[in-house]
Amino acid sequence: MLLIIFLILYYASFLRISLSYSSGLFFHLLIWPLSIALVFNAIQPYNNIAIYYSWIVFLLGILIGSFWKLNKKKTKRRKHIILSIDTLIYLLKILFIINISTFIINNFFYQQDISAFEGASFAAQSKGNIFLYVFNGMEKNFRSIIVLFLSWNKYKLESKQRVSALYLGILAPTVIAIINGYFYALNTSFLSYANKIFIPVILAFMMWNIHDFKIKNITAKTYFLIMIGVFLVSSIILFFGFDNILLKIKTRAEVYFFLNEEILKNIIYYYKYNFFYFFHSFLKVIGLSAYTAPMGTFILANTLNCSITNVIGGPNVHLPTVLFVLFGGGYLSLFLIFFVATLLGLIMRISVLKISESTNFTFSTYWLIWFWQSFPLLIVESSAWGHAFFFSTIASILLWFVVQLNPNSDLVKNRPISVYR
Repeated sequence: MLLIIFLILYYASFLRISLSYSSGLFFHLLIWPLSIALVFNAIQPYNNIAIYYSWIVFLLGILIGSFWKLNKKKTKRRKHIILSIDTLIYLLKILFIINISTFIINNFFYQQDISAFEGASFAAQSKGNIFLYVFNGMEKNFRSIIVLFLSWNKYKLESKQRVSALYLGILAPTVIAIINGYFYALNTSFLSYANKIFIPVILAFMMWNIHDFKIKNITAKTYFLIMIGVFLVSSIILFFGFDNILLKIKTRAEVYFFLNEEILKNIIYYYKYNFFYFFHSFLKVIGLSAYTAPMGTFILANTLNCSITNVIGGPNVHLPTVLFVLFGGGYLSLFLIFFVATLLGLIMRISVLKISESTNFTFSTYWLIWFWQSFPLLIVESSAWGHAFFFSTIASILLWFVVQLNPNSDLVKNRPISVYR
């Protein structure tokens, strides 16, 4: 019964905060609920009853928050910096140069000794050089924000702008992502990481057609595109085998295989009340840190019975579990999880409404798109979300300085805006 309630709440809450059937949130729904449900069904449920309830309370909060009544009201006029479409295309060119540069340096000129580490040691290559890691993270986050905005408004673009957005924002980065995925699978396991090769293709297809798949406008063209997607997914399943696909889906929620009652008590003791957990990257800039290692690494180190400093990676610890740990466990944690989830549901609903109406790219658009896009990452890997937040903050600060230094920037004065409250 708990599994049925869990699945109903998962699908209902995420569909409520989805912008389009062709988006990261909907793609999330195709994998993660099934993954978690399969693992929950395979383990002794009462060993993780607190995690069950954490998920149910969290999803209920998201659903309730997304139904919060929003009143649209005109407010006083204020200045807005609006970046033109040509400016966004120009930024995509710069981001492409950064992307290809970091790709070449990471794969052909920079190598790190990872022999002393346990776990996902090959993943350390991408984080070995802090400058490359930050530049690559900034490029990826900033590009995804611009591309979603352009894709959503692609029918309002001139043909030349549309082609530039497609090639610079979608096709070229996808080719690089496929090559990166091939190198990763080659150095690890094709059976385990072949998804890094074909997933970028699916995501690129979904991103560029996000407007065509929007929830309020299902057309014959959309059904045709859905059929193509079904054909691609079916081909992948036939090629790799259903058992392998099922195993891959299960490993998305592998943390619950490790997270027994003893380990849960240990991580609560180690991480409780550490609310800087999400801001580790910001603290590192000033020489501080929120933790020695994220929760997934702590769990893996306990399982391998080795030092936490010699382990890289680990299972992804999902947001309801992270919040349960940070709030110290117990019934109070469940109440606080519900409160946080309700706020997140409200923010996500506001983001959906504002993005769907957005025709100008402002700094508020930047952050609304980023939060909406990064929400699945926040759910499945909170520590990585903190890194993405840091990258996007740095990118927005740099963009703000560039605009301020340019006296001819697109500054729209006395422009009325709408606020949801």
